[in-house]
This record gives sequence, structure tokens and C-alpha cells, in this order.
Amino acid sequence: MKAFSDYFTDPKYAKSYVKGEDCVGIVYIESEQDKAFWRAIFKQNTKNRYSFKTGTTKHPYSRSKSLFADMYTDANETTPIAIDSDFDYLAANRSEVAKNINANPYVLQTFAYSVESLDFEVNTLDQCLEKTQFYIEHEFTINHFLSRYSALIYPLLLRYLFLMDQRVDDLLDEKAFHRVLVSFDLNLLYFDNDWEDFTATVTELTTQLTSKVNKDELARFERSITLKGINKSNSYQFIHGHTLADSIVRPLIKVIRDKIKSAERIRIKAAFKGEDIQTRMNEMEQHFKTKCSFDTLVANSELKTKSPIYQKICSHLSSLIS
Repeated sequence: MKAFSDYFTDPKYAKSYVKGEDCVGIVYIESEQDKAFWRAIFKQNTKNRYSFKTGTTKHPYSRSKSLFADMYTDANETTPIAIDSDFDYLAANRSEVAKNINANPYVLQTFAYSVESLDFEVNTLDQCLEKTQFYIEHEFTINHFLSRYSALIYPLLLRYLFLMDQRVDDLLDEKAFHRVLVSFDLNLLYFDNDWEDFTATVTELTTQLTSKVNKDELARFERSITLKGINKSNSYQFIHGHTLADSIVRPLIKVIRDKIKSAERIRIKAAFKGEDIQTRMNEMEQHFKTKCSFDTLVANSELKTKSPIYQKICSHLSSLIS
């Protein structure tokens, strides 16, 4: 007897659900917010048109990749599933669900942790930061910061993923692990170049995890995940995407943006008098509000589509669906 979830990957169901003769199937996605990302991927790399659908009929209001657990083995060209990789791509043996995700090529993944990890790619961030100015040119960048951050957390992340892949029982849960990765003062790290405390915290946990691993097995695991795209300079893209966005990138951008605006206020007060000062201040504030919204700049940037991980997604899809 056919299970209820089997109908969602049935080509006949997909064809009855979609509208228009040129629409060949359904792409299942985790949430509405992911549609723009995956729609662009499909539009760029396939000739066929797909409808996009979140959740399932059984869970119409839920938003989670776990909803698709019963569908991963049956995803096909008519009903591909597009999801965030989370840790399931690098730690492919962490669970039976992760194994099913990686075994079926029609389960499309971000290959980095999530859509946010690809949106906040470092070259995109620096391009958008360069556009975040009014009159005074600045030299703020994020590349050096995230490169150093990645190099520091890489040994810890490597060991954590290895132990997760080994299904170690007493491993720190993911929320606690990510709290360690953001246990710092951004001002100290970025502006004062003071990494001492954070380095000590990361090193301590790395040492603890090292005691649980076999050196040769760890080396083999590292070689395998290196082939999947992670390295010491981009490991920031393989941590929790919302943690990267909400605890690192956006707070850092806000601090930098405030410093840029502060410099503009000092310039305006020195260059103008009387009512002209407030007029110029209002113009400056309006400029940053309408033309320098960082999330809008990121969303409209095409530079992220040039990144190796994004291109890997494109190559994978185009190899499956012409």
C-alpha cells in the first residue's frame, strides 16, 4: 500500500498540481524566503519551468527540511527537493536522514550551511560595503576579518564535524557549539585586533575534542570534506547561517555603518553653517536609508553567483535537468 507521503513525489501528482503545459513539476523548498534563491538557480540552469511548494499537504504551515524526511529517497526530476545542507553534507553519516539526502542527487543542497551562507559570501559583503558611503570614501572591508575568523575556527569545526559523522553520543549540541563560535566582542576583534580571549576559548574546546578523535581517521575525514569545498579560509560559510548573519555580519555592518555616518556628521558640521547643516544631515540620512540598505544591496548583488559553492550548485542542477 502506498504511503501518504509517496504521492508527493509521484510524477502524476506533480503534473496534476502544476499549472501550464510548460511546467514540468514541483520543487519542494523549506520556506517562502528560499524561493527567490532557488528560483534563480533553476531559471539560470534549466530550460524547464517548475512550480515551487513549501511543506506538504500533510503539514501546510510547517517550515523545516525535516518535513521531507520521508521523501528524500524518492525525489526525482519531476519533484526535486531543494534544502539547506546544514551539517548533513559534510557529516553525511550523522543520521539515516543525512545519508538519504546525500544518496539522492535530486535532493538539491546549498553545499554550504544555508542560503544565508551563500548570500553573505565575503566578496559580496565587501562589494556591498564599498557601496555603503555618502561623500567620504572609506577603507572598511570584511575579507580579512572573516578569513582570520575562518582560520581560527576551522580546526574546531573539523573535529566537531568528524565526531558528529562518527555519531559520538556526548557531543556538544549544535546550539551550544554555535554559541562558542560567537563568544566574542566584535569591537575587540575587528577594531582592536584583540583575538586573545576568543582564541583561548576556541583552542580550549578544540583541545577537548582532539582527545576524542583518532588522528589518522581525522586526517582521512579532512581530506574527504576538503573535496566537498570547505577550507581554512571559507569555514565561516559552513557554520549556522543565521548565526553568521545575525551574530556576526549584521552587527559588524551596523558598527561600521555607524562609524561611516559619524564621520559624515563631523564633515557636515565643519563644512556648513546654520540651517544648511540639518539639510545636509537629512540628505545624508536619506541616502543611507534608501540607497545603502545592506540587505537590499546583498540581495541585488550578482557577485555571489560567481562563488565556487554557488557554481557547484548550478553545475549539479544542470547535470541532472537539461
